[in-house]
Amino acid sequence: MASSAFCAGAFLATVFLFKTDPDDFLALDALSSKVVAPFQSFTPSEFFIAITTLGSVFSVALISALVIFLIRSQRTLVARFVFASLASGLSVYAGKELIARVRPDGLPWLTQLHSYSFPSGHTAAATTLYGFIAIIVYYRMRKSPMRTVLLVLLTSLVLAIGISRIVLSAHYGSDVLAGFFLGGLSLSLFFTYPLTRKE
Repeated sequence: MASSAFCAGAFLATVFLFKTDPDDFLALDALSSKVVAPFQSFTPSEFFIAITTLGSVFSVALISALVIFLIRSQRTLVARFVFASLASGLSVYAGKELIARVRPDGLPWLTQLHSYSFPSGHTAAATTLYGFIAIIVYYRMRKSPMRTVLLVLLTSLVLAIGISRIVLSAHYGSDVLAGFFLGGLSLSLFFTYPLTRKE
């Protein structure tokens, strides 16, 4: 419950600050843009385009379907994941419509994006999907030496997808931060109770 409260409070505070004084985000967005600027040359950006694809609607839907297929006999676990994914998607949509923030100017070789910027849908979806896989790894691979490696890789992937959205000028840093919070909130709401062996 503590994680749910933290993520919900952090996201609501972010929305409140943005609605009352958008300038509060300028420092964070400026700093994140400055940090990723060296990676926006053509060759590194090709890498980040590949990374960001793993958080796209198509990739997330495909991998989610595969995960559900693999755990299809564990109906409670499947239900938790489906509800967490729906919560993540609906909250992203609501946030975009509420804030209606225009996206930054994308890099010239990217397709023009037409949806609103805040929060980052790629980041929220990646946090929910790969975070869910991390939960399964954590509870089901307690005795495996690979558990730590997989958890680090999944965490790194989520962070990389979020960073890729800034590198590609598809989102501001605060958009990505909000996406992390929403994905984390969606997961924590439906995984407050630990997994059982029957799930």
